[in-house]
Amino acid sequence: MKRKITIQPKLKIFDIFKSIDNGTYKCSKYIYKSGRFSLYKIIKIIQSKKNIKKIYIPNFICREVLEGISAFKLDIIFYNVNRDLYPDFSALRNHMCNNSLFLVVNYFGIRSNWDEINKLKFEYNLTVIEDNSHSLTIESQYELGVNGDFSFNSLRKIIPVLSGSEILVNNSDYSINYNYKKRFIDKNEFIYYFRRYLSIFSFLRNKSTKNHSKEIVKSEYADMFSYNMTQSNKYPLDTLQQKRMSNFKSWNMYLKNKDIAFFDIDLSSLSKFVPYAFPCYVEDEYSVDKWMKWGKIHNISIIKWPKFPSNIDLDSLNPCFKHVLLFPVNHEFDISEILN
Repeated sequence: MKRKITIQPKLKIFDIFKSIDNGTYKCSKYIYKSGRFSLYKIIKIIQSKKNIKKIYIPNFICREVLEGISAFKLDIIFYNVNRDLYPDFSALRNHMCNNSLFLVVNYFGIRSNWDEINKLKFEYNLTVIEDNSHSLTIESQYELGVNGDFSFNSLRKIIPVLSGSEILVNNSDYSINYNYKKRFIDKNEFIYYFRRYLSIFSFLRNKSTKNHSKEIVKSEYADMFSYNMTQSNKYPLDTLQQKRMSNFKSWNMYLKNKDIAFFDIDLSSLSKFVPYAFPCYVEDEYSVDKWMKWGKIHNISIIKWPKFPSNIDLDSLNPCFKHVLLFPVNHEFDISEILN
């Protein structure tokens, strides 16, 4: 009988309140409630100094990103992304406007092509925002979060907190006036955290119709439990990196002979990174359904990503971005042992 694969964390409610010891990663002091709010805050700071009218955003993007932009009167221009998950620089140079905002995503924790981005930045006097919400800030030879004029992440995608997003200011022309105010956990944060443990929370999350774009400015900061964790704990970055990298490569080996296509990612160049998930893509919705059913049977949380904004022209997308699947690389597990 074929062994059932199980990748489902045990319910450990108090993980969100206790320390993680012997680590090397400490969060920055600028901790806000979410990546969406951090992006809103960054744009607000930039606009206080510059009269910027346009923002360039990749068309391979989740609709939640636009919730941080909708409060501003900005002309949103979507740009193409290639199979290597880098911006299409040739196409950008054909229509790039001076003195614009440029949002760049380190997809799934994979470093974008920052050499070319910096060339573009200086050619067109761009202010660059680094969306590092699929990873943590890593100041090493594999730099993440320190490339754009500003960067932000989403801590709860990697570490056990209910809310939290770091803003890093990498341009000395800007600064943040920060005065943390205590806030209790809200219902949506509670549902988001426990959705992977109990099916009822996934159901509630899927049924939620709350308009986050209207709620984004009602509170700024992470809940007080998550904030205290980010300021007092040193998270085990080396362990997170090692386990998530290993699981990323295990999925690459397991899926390479299946009816799944890979992005043009050079795994040998990824010496150290903290991936959010293993990305791949299939041809059509039938294949999506097949793999989602496979995930349910084996208790594996496969995600179809992203939920595109309504104003994206899906016909203009590279076909590889229309049916993207993300396989989990959670550091609680050794995927190679589970799949063998």
